[in-house]
Amino acid sequence: MSKSWKWRNQKSHPMKFLIKVMGAGICGTDLHILTDNSYPVKPPVILGHEVSGVIEEVGENVKGWKKGDKVVSETYYYTCGNCYFCKTGSINLCEEKLSIGSRVNGAMAEFVKVPAKNLHSFPESLSFEEACMTEPLVCCVQAVFQHGRLSPEDYVVLTGPGTIGLLTLQVIKLFGLQDSCTGNEEG
Repeated sequence: MSKSWKWRNQKSHPMKFLIKVMGAGICGTDLHILTDNSYPVKPPVILGHEVSGVIEEVGENVKGWKKGDKVVSETYYYTCGNCYFCKTGSINLCEEKLSIGSRVNGAMAEFVKVPAKNLHSFPESLSFEEACMTEPLVCCVQAVFQHGRLSPEDYVVLTGPGTIGLLTLQVIKLFGLQDSCTGNEEG
């Protein structure tokens, strides 16, 4: 039996969705998993946590969504819900978390299964390629506004004009902060 058939024919959990992947980004985390084992994974696992797609199958207990809806997904497949981090809204720090693309199969496949609570719709004006950049963009917004204490008159120096750096630069510009971006040119 081919893996493609297996993924296409798996049934959704009552509170989960099966998403047909239409866009998947390659994150620095994926590169670390492949090259230096510096990020914890549970092999064998399909990589990819930056995802956009359409709902292929809706779990029987899920309300408000239908097959064909365009969606993006948060990366956390499972968190305990009981630890300090989960109870204070920092689920990314839950020691028991399982994320798509590292501890459970991710988005670099034809289909990915995700919990209902993780889905978000996106505007028709966004392409799937643009929408799969939602996850890294959220990381940038959180870094600037949740973890930083910035005011409109502040001057921000950004080092490293990679994908995350350039997205962060756009966030900084959008909110009218003064900015400077530094980095090096790689050959």
